[in-house]
Amino acid sequence: MPPRSIQKHHPISGPGQRHPSLPRKPINKPCQRPPMGKLN
Repeated sequence: MPPRSIQKHHPISGPGQRHPSLPRKPINKPCQRPPMGKLN
C-alpha cells in the first residue's frame, strides 16, 4: 500500500510529472542557454 501512495504523489502518466518536468528543464536550460522569453 505504501508504494501506491508514492505513485499517486509521483504519477508517471499524469500531470504530476509534467509539472516537475517543466520547471526542472527550464531551470537547467537557462543555466546553459538564456531562454528566448528573457531575450525578447
